[in-house]
Amino acid sequence: MGALQEPHILQYALINDTDGALPYGVAITGLYAGRQETQSCRAISHSAEKACRVLLYLYENAVEPCAAAGVVENIRRSGAMA
Repeated sequence: MGALQEPHILQYALINDTDGALPYGVAITGLYAGRQETQSCRAISHSAEKACRVLLYLYENAVEPCAAAGVVENIRRSGAMA
């Protein structure tokens, strides 16, 4: 039986798009053997501080790029972004 997980690096970044009412978002990049996967969630907050709290949550829970959109949506629906 092979390994259950492949070694990889996760990078988390704050996005600042100056256009629009909600300029802050987050991005997660997974660096895997021979490939890279990035997921961005734009326009999540008007506040850099709130977007950084989301980013910290993603980091502390080692959220993978493929799960980022769902996790961020769950955070929005919970009211934690208010």
